[in-house]
Order: sequence, then structure tokens, then C-alpha cells
Amino acid sequence: MPAHEQMATTSQTLFVSNMSPSCTAQEFQAIYAPHPGFVSTRFRKDKNNRLVGFVDFESHELASRAMGLTQGHVLHEHALSVTFAKNRRFPG
Repeated sequence: MPAHEQMATTSQTLFVSNMSPSCTAQEFQAIYAPHPGFVSTRFRKDKNNRLVGFVDFESHELASRAMGLTQGHVLHEHALSVTFAKNRRFPG
């Protein structure tokens, strides 16, 4: 398996898209905080000015479980799309 695919399959971070522009940090965190292994949430606008979120967990397994339980969760009439985040390396 190529290294970039392996990183995506072992990620401990979920990538959440199809978020409502009116979603607040508190609402977003409330979806994931009750799940075992939850660490933190954050969100930002992507290059197309759409809100996307990231959720960190203690392990890939716990992230996978939370992904299965929150896939399609409806918030402000938007069904969330949840995948594993890709690990990106930035020059530095």
C-alpha cells in the first residue's frame, strides 16, 4: 500500500464536510464529545468558502467507531459527510 493511502487509513482524525454555514463550535463539539476517545474539534472554511471540520480521537479505532455513528447526522438541515482526514505534510 502506498504511504499516502496508509496514512489515511490509520488516521485518528475525522474530516467532516457538508456542514451548515450556521453551525457553531459548540454544536459541532456536542456531536462528537460524547464518543469514547474524543480529544478535540476544530473547523474552518475550505478553498471554496465552505465550512469543514476536523475531529481528533485517541486512536484510529475510536475515530472509526465515531465515524460510523455520526455519518449522515443532520444538523441545521445538512447531513454530515464524515471521512478520515488525510495527513498532510507541510514544508517547514
